[in-house]
Amino acid sequence: MSTHFDMTFRADPTFARKRVASVTWFGIALIVVAGVGVVLTAQYFVEIAEWAREGTEDSVRVRNRAAGIMPLVMIVLGLGAIVWGVQLLIVGARPWHVAATGTRLRKRYYGFHLSDQSFFHEVHRRFATGNPAAFAPFPPEVKGGQTVVMIWTADADRTAYVGISWDQHRKRTHNLPLITHTGVQYEALEATLRNKLHKPLPDELNPLLRPGATGPAERSDAQVAGASAAAPQAAAAPIRGAFASAQVALAADLQPWVDFLAGGDRFDARADAERLASARRWSTGALAIMSAIAVAVAALLCVVLLGGRAHPTLVTVSIIFLVALVPGLLKFRGARRRNLRWAERDGVAVSVTREGIATPRIPSLPWSAIKGVVLFDDSARNTAQRRVPVFGWGTGLALRAGEGVVAITFALHDGEAVRATVQPPSEAGHIRLWSRDAQGRRPGDVMITADVAMSPGTVRELIAAVTAGAHLGGVPVYRPTETRQWIVLLGKVVTGER
Repeated sequence: MSTHFDMTFRADPTFARKRVASVTWFGIALIVVAGVGVVLTAQYFVEIAEWAREGTEDSVRVRNRAAGIMPLVMIVLGLGAIVWGVQLLIVGARPWHVAATGTRLRKRYYGFHLSDQSFFHEVHRRFATGNPAAFAPFPPEVKGGQTVVMIWTADADRTAYVGISWDQHRKRTHNLPLITHTGVQYEALEATLRNKLHKPLPDELNPLLRPGATGPAERSDAQVAGASAAAPQAAAAPIRGAFASAQVALAADLQPWVDFLAGGDRFDARADAERLASARRWSTGALAIMSAIAVAVAALLCVVLLGGRAHPTLVTVSIIFLVALVPGLLKFRGARRRNLRWAERDGVAVSVTREGIATPRIPSLPWSAIKGVVLFDDSARNTAQRRVPVFGWGTGLALRAGEGVVAITFALHDGEAVRATVQPPSEAGHIRLWSRDAQGRRPGDVMITADVAMSPGTVRELIAAVTAGAHLGGVPVYRPTETRQWIVLLGKVVTGER
């Protein structure tokens, strides 16, 4: 992220720095691996120099030169990697986000242009219009130019930010007010960036020229209300095309469930206490054993390095093992948090009525807040995986420790609104949010992995009750048959894509 606008971002409560776990772990791994490499190179400096000398047989001059340079080059590269890792931990792993939504700012353009004050202010005026005809095609970059143009997008929020800065060779910078574009103006700037800023945007690609297109400020209250009222009906329309066969019609044997719920009764899917306790024991044991192994390997590695008995192969294998162990720890921890915490309340895992559903985390989720239900049973794939040597053992352990194969996923019209109802609030991340829609809402989804906490018979009853309740609530139900179809179909249901 450019530092030109860091001061502006810091002063604006709209933005905040947030740490990205993947970049943080990469930075830590880079520092560890590079540090070990520098230590080993220094320890085996003579051996590496001799190896370089033997590998270069052209002349005495080349041999001596290679012998002296090779270890030094390795140390310099290692130190450079350490510096890069530290920079990632301090700055790179904490990029700017939109504070309210947590959406990361993505840098889309960063260029230096004419060193002319009138051009500097003219550029700001052009981008402020939000009309591609005013700023595209944009003049090419100029070497040593002092007008700096930066563009960031928060794609999930459908918002773009344009920064114009005057840079006097980094000695002094002056930033004009940050420009914000949302809605159709965001789409216009996005289309321009994809088409390349230095090229004119064809009319057929300009969202502003679509029939009825208006900027966000030009939409009336009646238009907004009409769009919001129409959204549920549009979202509930059946999926067409390749995935149409996944939509489930109400089977005749489910009519008793429909009558049961229509009469005002409630179905409580009770948790299997023994099954849940077993999963928690396996999860705790797996996490404890994997953590103990990681600590033991790390301690052994430190002892070997400090004792001067380090063998390159041993060190390399140990580091690879530790790095490979991290995803496993995160997987088990995530499954425990997602499926085993707050899995039941007073013995009930899920309640279904004609009005909606309730879970230990969500006291009330009406059918009107749900745009679709996706039922998926991944038992066949997991059974095949368990037959594979070594990898099958890991799959079996994961299933015993809280991973499930029967998923009931509810696609939500407004994920943020549902998040606000979650109890306790610390579990709100259990609701996954998607990109903001045309009405400014962020749809979402919530998944119940039913077979983790319930017996097979209860799971079948819950699926029947959910299907019947969705029928009464006018919510479509889908049952994909394979993993890829499930992933793609869920995206279509949540986003309303046909």
